[in-house]
Amino acid sequence: AFRIEPEATSRQAPPESRPQADAQRKPRAMKTDVAMVIPAEVDVFDEPDIIAAEPPPAIAPRKRSLLGSIFFGAFG
Repeated sequence: AFRIEPEATSRQAPPESRPQADAQRKPRAMKTDVAMVIPAEVDVFDEPDIIAAEPPPAIAPRKRSLLGSIFFGAFG
């Protein structure tokens, strides 16, 4: 481990900020001219009734390749 020495800083006065302007500033509010967007009420957790729903289509059995069938048949 080694020690890092801090850089020498000059003792200058920081640039004067505008505290008077910040103190006298009027509070800001939202303007009434701006259009407000209100989302529609949608129930994202609403699920369809599983019992009344139509069953999903049947899935065809997976076809294996001829080469795979021969290989697994020979070693099976």
